[in-house]
Amino acid sequence: MVALVHKLCGRFMKVESYNPKTGKDLLLLQPSSSVNWKSKVEVGEDTEAAMASWEAAEKRAFRLGARSFYIKCTEYLLSRLPLDNTNLESLHCLHPDAQGRETSACDLRLLAARLPQVIEASKISALMDEFTLFQLEPIETFSLSVDQHWQKVFELKKADGSAKYPLLCKVIKALLCIPHGNADLERGFSENRRMLLERARLTIHNVNGIRQILSHAKRFGGDPSKFVVTPTIIKAVQGSSKRYRERIAAEESVAKRRCTDSSKSPEKDDAEQAVQAEVETAKKMICNAELLIGRGVKSKDFGDIESGHSLLAEGKSRLASALAKLTCAKKRSAT
Repeated sequence: MVALVHKLCGRFMKVESYNPKTGKDLLLLQPSSSVNWKSKVEVGEDTEAAMASWEAAEKRAFRLGARSFYIKCTEYLLSRLPLDNTNLESLHCLHPDAQGRETSACDLRLLAARLPQVIEASKISALMDEFTLFQLEPIETFSLSVDQHWQKVFELKKADGSAKYPLLCKVIKALLCIPHGNADLERGFSENRRMLLERARLTIHNVNGIRQILSHAKRFGGDPSKFVVTPTIIKAVQGSSKRYRERIAAEESVAKRRCTDSSKSPEKDDAEQAVQAEVETAKKMICNAELLIGRGVKSKDFGDIESGHSLLAEGKSRLASALAKLTCAKKRSAT
């Protein structure tokens, strides 16, 4: 976050106005103050080349607009980013280079106290004792990322084969989840929202179909030219139209039957069979949803998981409705 703000400030502000500031100190930054501005706004070499033939007045107007844009962006980031969040600041203790720092112990104690669902307050002292021993542990940190560094710590064992730092590992695993958050899930909701707004016809089949295509496209970096067309794929595409027509015909048949049932007294056996068919369809939908979720969990694909949950919710809803209808139909047939 700090690097992002620094990069943006470097486009139009003097280095001395923002360079010493990090974290909550950046909130005191005054991007709209002309005292902090550079004499010339950075707009990029390609833009400078494109402006070479412009009039002086046009260049000045463009630079003023660029500076105004940078100011607005910086002010927006300063108002939104959690630069004064002490929890995020304390996460510096996870860095491999922070192992021997005295401040790391204070940061870890603060974070552990704010995770009562991970470690009890009565065990924090034992956690700090483990961390004291860990600070004396000779671990090579050169060119290691944060996750690789802590993976080495997790693998440390005692003579009896148990974890050397059980409490520390438990807390660190919880803390490593914090920077990642729920970005993947939020991205999935955003994709669903775009599909809902940009299309007129959206049934559960449409949403799941689109999500499956998007999930599969990620395997090729979103580049359609990398998709390998095989005879199986061609056969599936050729048969998709037929399956679509069959599904539409089945839905229309059910709709017509319902209209007929509303105008006539239907046979009780036919009614029960129709409801039973709905129950079977709902069960198949739930089964497919569970398979989709299982596949998503194995491949760590949140797209498949979200599609599976959507399909599962729809299947359960249909099953509950169909079972209620079936119960009513059986009661009528009994009378």
